[in-house]
Amino acid sequence: MTQVAIGQINNNSQVNVLEINYPSMDTEFKTIDLVELPDLGLSCLILNNEEAMNSIAADIEKYQHLFPVVNAEDFNIKEDIKEYASTEMVGLVENITSKWIMHNNLVSIEEIFPLKEHLANLFNSDRNTFFEELWYFLKRNLGTSELTIIFNDVLEPEDEKKGDRPKLIQSYIKGSKRPDFHQGGAKEEKVMEHFSTSCTEAFEISDFNDEKKQLTILANIKGIPIVIMAETMGINQLQESLFKAIFNGLQL
Repeated sequence: MTQVAIGQINNNSQVNVLEINYPSMDTEFKTIDLVELPDLGLSCLILNNEEAMNSIAADIEKYQHLFPVVNAEDFNIKEDIKEYASTEMVGLVENITSKWIMHNNLVSIEEIFPLKEHLANLFNSDRNTFFEELWYFLKRNLGTSELTIIFNDVLEPEDEKKGDRPKLIQSYIKGSKRPDFHQGGAKEEKVMEHFSTSCTEAFEISDFNDEKKQLTILANIKGIPIVIMAETMGINQLQESLFKAIFNGLQL
């Protein structure tokens, strides 16, 4: 994780944004118009009062799928986030995020059977939509600031009449606030070459760099190796068990 970005709304027209960079802990503060909020990759959004709540009421459910949205008084947050030291603000964000992730984990556990069935159906019928929904599922259950999923794909021939054949390639879906699909290049091919022989289990944590907050997960769905790279505060046993249950369910 290279950056934590905290948004704070005091009124119905502007958002204060505090960005804290890792590992230097340098900060940058800016004020933006509320209409720019959907384009920000926030770690959390703090609402200072009822006016702030009303300003995003129509979109709050959409935002809550991407990052925690909290009332300032629930966490004893000061009027101005600039007053906090970087380390104090990071600790506050970790507290807010951990509660949001825990809520998402518990909701996912309650809905695990229909969720597995839904994802399994998508995997067999609409591969792109499957990976898009998997991206959102992992984001809200890990609390990622950046998330990349690399997987083997097939490039269909341009002209079968000329004898062109399907080609094995790597595709990836990546984003901070929303996922975008890309055809992989030399970098993704190298990543897959490095990890593919280790992608034998349905789900396995390969590495977590605590200093950089970078998590690498290896997965396999019906013989297709998948590499997941996430910037996140960490992963706990509950999350690991949840993901194993989902990925094991996708093998059927």
